Amino acid sequence: MQRTLVCSMSSLVLVSLFGCGGTVAATGNQLVRFAAEAPGAHCAQGGVAIETGRDENADGTLQDGEVDAALTTYVCNGATGPSGPAGSNGHGLDSLLTATPEPAGANCAFGGERIDVGIDTNDDGKLETPEITQTTFVCNRDPLLDVHVGDMYIDRAEDLARFVGVRVIGGDLRVRGALGSTLSLPQLEHIAGNLVIDGDAFDNGGEPQSIPGLTTVSLPNLVTVVKVNVSGQHELTTLSLPSLTTASEVLLNDLPVLSAVSLPQLTGVLSGTLQLDRLTLVTQLSLPKVTEADGLVLYANPALATLDLPALTKIHTLFDVHQTKLDRCALGRFWTTLAVRPGVASLRANVQSTCAPADLCVTLPVASITDASVYQCIDSGSFLAADSLCGLVGGHLLWVKSSAEFADVRALFTQQRVAPGWLGYTDAAAHGTWVASGATSYDVTAHAGFWADKEPNSSPGSDCATMDKTGLASAALCLNELPALCRVPK
Repeated sequence: MQRTLVCSMSSLVLVSLFGCGGTVAATGNQLVRFAAEAPGAHCAQGGVAIETGRDENADGTLQDGEVDAALTTYVCNGATGPSGPAGSNGHGLDSLLTATPEPAGANCAFGGERIDVGIDTNDDGKLETPEITQTTFVCNRDPLLDVHVGDMYIDRAEDLARFVGVRVIGGDLRVRGALGSTLSLPQLEHIAGNLVIDGDAFDNGGEPQSIPGLTTVSLPNLVTVVKVNVSGQHELTTLSLPSLTTASEVLLNDLPVLSAVSLPQLTGVLSGTLQLDRLTLVTQLSLPKVTEADGLVLYANPALATLDLPALTKIHTLFDVHQTKLDRCALGRFWTTLAVRPGVASLRANVQSTCAPADLCVTLPVASITDASVYQCIDSGSFLAADSLCGLVGGHLLWVKSSAEFADVRALFTQQRVAPGWLGYTDAAAHGTWVASGATSYDVTAHAGFWADKEPNSSPGSDCATMDKTGLASAALCLNELPALCRVPK
């Protein structure tokens, strides 16, 4: 595409070009501007300096600090000739300048702009080849100059200034030290490793350190990263990643004054976990294009009241939502309607409301249990509360009638198809005598392989049976809050 600039001409033809305006040409984020050049070493009679540089702050204007002096070229005025005879009144001829993309080749190894200057001698408003009096080229930089090989560490403001023009980071971007109020890398598009903002937790025993004064993280053009991990930043109010399209995991932890979490372009599959932990002020989680995640963990976000996850239909291994303002029935419905639903799932200390059993429980196939259905219920509660929830679907907490049934139930836990939770056995009535929730002559609690080592323990109140991913039972406090497995007669 050719761009033409027209100026009325006086005897100082080229200086008048500058009066037509500043930045006129750009290729990618490479900008060109024209500046009047006074008579001197570059142009004896004065002229125009053609300045170029990268638009580091992405504002569309080539600022003084962005000019790459090594690329500046000059179009100089000729010497003033002798005065000629007076002519008839009329209008002067215009000077034209055209800026045309220059392909990679002999003039510009990586492409750029061809700048042609001349006089519109036939007054047709077009700069034609015979009218060109000077040509110069403004060339793009070697794109490898925009690439940082390996990990990048930002420990101070000077580091940020040095890396501000980087487009690609070949490893991790790790932000560890005081750099001012704003982390802004407007040209950054790709991080081959992880984005980690934790104040150098690795050198602090794994504990994130809040970076003093850091309130804003702005990476407006970042498209891809392996993992986002922003943790322990107690002054961070704004996290802006509006162009982020690809990430395998997003971990946002202990950000007490962060105002919002929105990743509008994050698309497709998160092979890791989406985790929000202790984000005190965040009211909404918005990831409208994410379709699949390995896990969803929302913990201790007391203001979180809205989930905007319309495309998320598959969660593979973990669904854990505790201490939010989200409605437990809505969360249950979200979980029960997933196309791929994680077995390890738990709700606790969310907004209580009256739910239909179908909002919170789904059936599980257990081949050896033929006279009853097994329900997995996501809501967590005490032993009695969990048994009451099972009552809503017509049964009690799960117990077994044979070794075959026990083997299949145990497999639910060892294969992590269900979360650690209650089993239907208690010795609350008589310590040491474990009674099933339903009638059976088979006492699985007496069999080797049921209890974990040193279980059942004799701690006061530990009168209710639980099972975890080891497939072994423990005696736990009956007031603990755990999910329920129910046995419902057919």
